[in-house]
Amino acid sequence: MSKSHSRPLYESNKDLANEASVAFFLQKKWRCRFSKLGIKYGIDYAIMRDNEIVAVAEVKCRDYSAQRIAELGGYMIGAHKLLAGITISEVFQVPFLLVVRLLDQVYFARIDRSVHMRLVLGGRVDRNDIQDIEPCALIPMTSFVRVYV
Repeated sequence: MSKSHSRPLYESNKDLANEASVAFFLQKKWRCRFSKLGIKYGIDYAIMRDNEIVAVAEVKCRDYSAQRIAELGGYMIGAHKLLAGITISEVFQVPFLLVVRLLDQVYFARIDRSVHMRLVLGGRVDRNDIQDIEPCALIPMTSFVRVYV
């Protein structure tokens, strides 16, 4: 790592492959195309139809059930991810979707200012990286819609 302000990236090839498999599944289901965005955008995908971005999405894959997420108080995601998605959504008037593949199924939530979220301090402590503790949104599972196969 250089002496600049860069941080290590914790997104593994396995993570990227899991996200891509969810995107591929939804492309077929929703008849659209998911186009991977660069890291500078802060979110994962532009959702395309006829060469126009019709939505943007953050895709997450977790080894929890929806019931366990609900028991934990909701799905936790870094506030910076939500700010990036909501900003693009509001400026360009396209939906921002948080897509989550859990153990039992794929779910999505349309995220905007109307979604009831709690702001908490959270993150991972197992990597010994102080910057992994950050403001996070806790989104109730009732905000998510299950995608049926």
